[in-house]
Amino acid sequence: MPALGAALVAATTLVGAAAQKSVAHYTAQAVDITAPAGRAASQVDIQITRWSTDAERDQLNTALWEKGQGPLFDVLRKMPSVGVVHGTGAAGYDLRFARRTVLPGGSENIVIATDRPISFWEAATIAPSTQYPFAVIELHLRSNGEGEGRMSIAARMSADKGTKTLMLENYTQAQVQLQNVRTEKDK
Repeated sequence: MPALGAALVAATTLVGAAAQKSVAHYTAQAVDITAPAGRAASQVDIQITRWSTDAERDQLNTALWEKGQGPLFDVLRKMPSVGVVHGTGAAGYDLRFARRTVLPGGSENIVIATDRPISFWEAATIAPSTQYPFAVIELHLRSNGEGEGRMSIAARMSADKGTKTLMLENYTQAQVQLQNVRTEKDK
């Protein structure tokens, strides 16, 4: 399945955050350039209902740096929702972590992470993709609220304790590009 298809499947499970008021709202066009007929695209909607706290960030960092990916997944999975992501016409999937960094000049970097659903087929066949349980979204917005980003649908996280480097390995080796990212004003 192309990465975009997997992204939209991962982003269509109904969970509870959609009804809450957004503190930030973004739209983007998700583009899978590895799709067979050239480019496959779909609209993606990301609503953030709250930003993750420093304590939540520290809890995730401690789990990863001291214990590894498995404990990191367990901690992330238990965190309350911080928002929802969904494709066009889909109900949505809860997000577990969202941090925004405002840079000089008003541009922003946003990092979003969640546990991704593992399908029955993946679990039953013990597919290698089950070792990639995270979905990560990165957005880079200019001061005018427009920008670009990328989405890793099936990712594995590890840490190099010696260099204090976070490593993100993408199962499909093809990340979904997020184009025409825009900050939306909720009505």
